[in-house]
Amino acid sequence: MAKKGKSRRPRSGVPVRKRRRVRDEKITCLLVGEGKKTEYNYLKSLSDEPLVKDQYAVTVRRPSHASPVRLVRKAVDLRNEARNDPTKVLEGYDDVWCVLDVETPRNLRQLQKALAIAQENDIQLCLSNPCFEVWFLAHFVKTHREFSNAADATGELGKRWRGRFKQDYSKADKRNYERLRPLLDEAIKNAQSVRESAHGKAKHIVDCNSSTDVYELVS
Repeated sequence: MAKKGKSRRPRSGVPVRKRRRVRDEKITCLLVGEGKKTEYNYLKSLSDEPLVKDQYAVTVRRPSHASPVRLVRKAVDLRNEARNDPTKVLEGYDDVWCVLDVETPRNLRQLQKALAIAQENDIQLCLSNPCFEVWFLAHFVKTHREFSNAADATGELGKRWRGRFKQDYSKADKRNYERLRPLLDEAIKNAQSVRESAHGKAKHIVDCNSSTDVYELVS
């Protein structure tokens, strides 16, 4: 996650709002992922890192069976609920992120609509093309190889995973973050290089198969 006080403008074009503070001066973040287990388990483990917990108060949510549009709308609802919380425990969220997969070109219309809703409501999108496993793959190799679908990308990850950990990759494994943690710095460098060099920084990620924005969220 970005360091406190760092000004940034994500590729979605949504400016980060002026930060508000809870009583302990932590930055409050809401992370909403579309995956039933993979994204949620990874983001939850990331939020439990001592360094993260020292600076951030992170809430991770995983709406079930949500399309990109429904996911973004759910994030808006959760943000508004926090703002209107009568207990004022959080006093709203400083940052709200939606973690989404691009998947296939057929999903483009949904993504475009989700992007528009996010921009209107100050929600940041963190996209992976075609799927979140591209971020995991960046821990092992720097590649912008095009994958026909999520299964194709997951299959390539599985080969690297077995070579490194001597076991099959499982999307539902709660220890995926723990296993990948020693390779995190390399993943950030690889993903950033692919995103900014191999594809060209000006191109939108929906046109950059394969690539991921997840490094921006965790770096």
